[in-house]
Amino acid sequence: RAADLQVVRADAVPIEMRVPGEIVSVPEETTELRSAVNGNIREVYVRAGDAVQKGAPLCLMRSPQLLEWEAKLRAIQAQIEAQKLRAEAMERMGRDSLVSTLEVRTAQAELLQLQAEKEQLSEVLQLFQRRGSDFVLIAPRSGTVLAVGISSGANVEVGDFLFRIADLSKVRFQVYLYPEQFFQAKVGMSGEAILPGWTEHIRFQIQQFLPALNEETRAITAFADLPNPEGKLLPGAFFQAKLRLVQTDSAISVPVSAVILDADQRYVLIYRAPCDWDIRPVEVIRQTADRVYLRGIMPQETIATRQVLFLYQQLTRSL
Repeated sequence: RAADLQVVRADAVPIEMRVPGEIVSVPEETTELRSAVNGNIREVYVRAGDAVQKGAPLCLMRSPQLLEWEAKLRAIQAQIEAQKLRAEAMERMGRDSLVSTLEVRTAQAELLQLQAEKEQLSEVLQLFQRRGSDFVLIAPRSGTVLAVGISSGANVEVGDFLFRIADLSKVRFQVYLYPEQFFQAKVGMSGEAILPGWTEHIRFQIQQFLPALNEETRAITAFADLPNPEGKLLPGAFFQAKLRLVQTDSAISVPVSAVILDADQRYVLIYRAPCDWDIRPVEVIRQTADRVYLRGIMPQETIATRQVLFLYQQLTRSL
């Protein structure tokens, strides 16, 4: 049987690893709504997966606290107008040395405090539209509803989770590396994600590593943000990824088919001349799906790449 021959060469040694990952929304494009008040949910208008525009109604809430805040906001607005006049008058009198600098600054500070209280209340109330004695909570941004934490009739307290909404025009591919893998990984490392049910692989490049170790999983998170114009990539999908980085280090690269394993030792067959072969033990540095990087042979030597096991058996019998 004929054995295919190949002249070997030195190639850059790639780092390749398989890691788990998942698709998540981009944090900067994600808004999580939590209840700012105690109240009762009268009706929920959206479900997870719904697309919403900014200002769209999310739920109907009844909350005496919101009624109180509305009244308080009106009162503060009136106080601000009065305090503005007082602060301006104090400034004029201060210029004429009729009041002290401390009194002028006190009037200005009281105005700033009222304005801060107004901004705080307005920030909450701008997300609500009055409907009779109830309030409609509206979407603060356009996007997709990723999660709903309430149901009609439920009571909520301050801090309870209500909705999570995200712009999914781009999504984040997160991969999880254990510490021993992290030291080999680098920003710019290319990857291929294999998603269940997808025939095509999604290619990406590592853009950043999160600085902290996840105490629960003992893994380090790396990620890449990818465009998602058609919205096919959805948060919550898990995948397996293959990460690959070509290093500056080089080694002899041969096809996987050229390497023989016998009694925990690997060999390649070196061709010298017709009927003249050398069975050469080698040390494997790294292996990918189709290539083996090894030590023990020199560039420009010729090796067998096909029918190697048959040839190896013939050669060892003749020894």
